[in-house]
Amino acid sequence: MPCHPTYALLTILLTSSRQVLSAPIQVEPAYVPDLQGRGTFDLLSTCVITFSLCVWTAIHLNIPRTGSTWWSRNSQKLFWAALAVFAPEVVLWRAIAQWHTARTLSKYRNSISAQWDNRALSSSGAGNTPPQAAIEQREWTIEHGFFAIMGGLTVKVPKKDEWILDDGCTLTPRGVLFLARLNLLPEIPRETIVRRGKVDSLAKALVCFQAGWMVIQTIARRASGLPITLLELNTLAHVVCAVTMYAAWWYKPQDANEPLVIDVSPLVAALLSSYILRREFFSPGERCRSEDRILDDEFWPLLMPPNKTDLKVIGRPHKKTQYGAIEEAKIDDGVVMLLCGQRLESLPLEYSTFMPRHLTTEMMHKLHLPFGEFEKPMIGSLDFGHNAERRLVTEADNMRIFGNLRDISKSYTLMLLALLNSLYGGLHATSWNSHFPTDIEQIMWRVSVCVVGTAGFVLLCWNYLRIRFQEKLLGKEKGKRAFRVARSEIKVLGVKWSRWRLAYNHNYGPCPSKVQLYKRLWQRVFNIPAYCSAAARLFLVVEAFLSMRSLPFGAYDTVAWTNLFPHIG
Repeated sequence: MPCHPTYALLTILLTSSRQVLSAPIQVEPAYVPDLQGRGTFDLLSTCVITFSLCVWTAIHLNIPRTGSTWWSRNSQKLFWAALAVFAPEVVLWRAIAQWHTARTLSKYRNSISAQWDNRALSSSGAGNTPPQAAIEQREWTIEHGFFAIMGGLTVKVPKKDEWILDDGCTLTPRGVLFLARLNLLPEIPRETIVRRGKVDSLAKALVCFQAGWMVIQTIARRASGLPITLLELNTLAHVVCAVTMYAAWWYKPQDANEPLVIDVSPLVAALLSSYILRREFFSPGERCRSEDRILDDEFWPLLMPPNKTDLKVIGRPHKKTQYGAIEEAKIDDGVVMLLCGQRLESLPLEYSTFMPRHLTTEMMHKLHLPFGEFEKPMIGSLDFGHNAERRLVTEADNMRIFGNLRDISKSYTLMLLALLNSLYGGLHATSWNSHFPTDIEQIMWRVSVCVVGTAGFVLLCWNYLRIRFQEKLLGKEKGKRAFRVARSEIKVLGVKWSRWRLAYNHNYGPCPSKVQLYKRLWQRVFNIPAYCSAAARLFLVVEAFLSMRSLPFGAYDTVAWTNLFPHIG
């Protein structure tokens, strides 16, 4: 039976490819001693030392929570060191983000400080102008900005008022600017910040020399036509990331453990804290129209818990209030419950979350405290509502900057991550046609390079499709704001591990059943590219060491003049 021409052509191509792949290639022995120059141990030790120095010394973590243990502090650094091994461009991404925030925070703070100086000058007269040197000394540098965003500034109240600081006592960038607007930030000499950091100049010098030698040697080997091993290529990728991290974190104090404490009044503490509570209250009528209210003849008052206060609850709740949630919201120490659209007679704020809130005595004190100090309170200046600022946290997070200044969109941030992913994957792609011990390892390397290089763009497209799907599901305005990608933490052996999930904001109404289904589906589908990227990164690092058993001919040849540079190994 005659064979079809297409099948015959495929057979010829497959046969020729097998012959090419199986063609004998000259390789080095599995082990080469170091007696006659570069050997197996010399190559392995040089890459491992360079690799370890770059990973460990380049990491600049934030100040840990006050009272944290030695194990919790070092376990965090071990976690970030592991992240720098398998995803160094992710650590670099966070370093660039912190550098940008520190620079912007310093600029904003100096602008606010200049306004206060101009006010003082106008009130005291032109003859009392402070010298320029004194003004420059008070100005914040990028070191001040780094120290602030890494948890270097905390607030303190008298012991009897510590219950007010329910969000923690570490200032976020928004909290720093809030105190600056109130002229409550103390002057922080640069020497104070330097003393709190632990600068290891010797380690940084060793890393710079070793990294420079690794880059020069790789360029020289390429120019001389000598092969570059996968281990050297992977080490070079970490060297490039480490040097860029050094540039981004150059002015960030390293291994600082002691924050600067600022004493504030209970009123200021109340304006700084209660972030979640402040987001749930709006000015009357801002979120609930009168035609959306429940009629007075409804039976909802029968479900409400008793009001244990002397204050009257004013207003009719919103039609979308879930009656079943009233029972779930009841707590033992609650004194009065508010539904969406209601307010207390003593407060000019209306509760505007569709999930009922059973207020405790402490919550009521926090709400009343700011208004007791003002005759005509301004709702916007007191920062209530959906756009309320997050001004305090328990500790500065290393992955995410809470209370960020939002002068750069999330899309641009993801685009930066996608670019760094592409550069990291592209550097490994230069070994596309290099020698591998087996054909299957070469195929897996190519697949892993493609997965790592495109991971950021997949995330960017996924975020775009998520927003568009939510707009179709809930409407354009509500679909953009009703969901957010939240991060929850679990602890394993004292190390915090992140878990990402899609959270629904109940300020925009009850969560429909179709939204619940969408959340579960999103969580399942999102895990697929995340697991694939993690597996690909793991393979790139492991394969770089496994490939040492079969290196191409010339891998142990050296470019003589590169040994003149100081290096370890």
